[in-house]
Amino acid sequence: MENLQAYIETFANAWMEVRRKPNTHLERKPHFIKVDFGEEVAGRRKEFFVVRDSINKGDFLADQEDHWVTVIGDEDPGELVHYEQVVKEYLMYHSSIKSEDWNLFENGDNSVKRIETRTLANKLNAYFDKDFADRERLEDSSVEYYVIYDNGQLAGHGRVSFLEGRNLCCLDNIFIDSKYRRKGLAKKLCSHLLARAAEKSCSRCILGASQQGMPLYEKLGFAIISPMYVFQRKTEEEK
Repeated sequence: MENLQAYIETFANAWMEVRRKPNTHLERKPHFIKVDFGEEVAGRRKEFFVVRDSINKGDFLADQEDHWVTVIGDEDPGELVHYEQVVKEYLMYHSSIKSEDWNLFENGDNSVKRIETRTLANKLNAYFDKDFADRERLEDSSVEYYVIYDNGQLAGHGRVSFLEGRNLCCLDNIFIDSKYRRKGLAKKLCSHLLARAAEKSCSRCILGASQQGMPLYEKLGFAIISPMYVFQRKTEEEK
């Protein structure tokens, strides 16, 4: 992939797959890509992905429903009327996922376990106080949910989607509890997920990294494609 728009479309598809709900769909427009989840997911029903140079060309700015906008480009777009910036992230890409480069951590003090039952999904979601593992998709072959333990204690979680027809995976929501950080757990968790992706014939990976997580992904061989500036539309009371 050589142009930014191609990376954005690839990311939107893979990111949507890991968070997909029954009525989720993606729309490609001349100046942006819209993901409509069909219900609220992590604080929004819709998210628009747009290249920095096209920010004033998209009719999403007239959308009155609550939504988020992710602006991709090197230059900070600054303030957007009726929006507040939520976070700055990085679009990152790995072009060569090989099974011999990654390890599965299924045993030992820092074991990684797949969430395969509703009981474990409920336990994890309650423990971390978030809707991380979708109980309706535990048998879905296009996404897998994992937890990592530190000496038997829940220490973090991560999930991965597989677009097998495109040999592509997407890591998402990689999280390590603050009590267990600086122990290499995030690296082990990501290695496990990438090993699983390789087993499922995924040779490429794309993700959105936080500023805190970006250095780790660089060490894992991911390249920064572009900064991403995430905005949330303000409510009527906030305008």
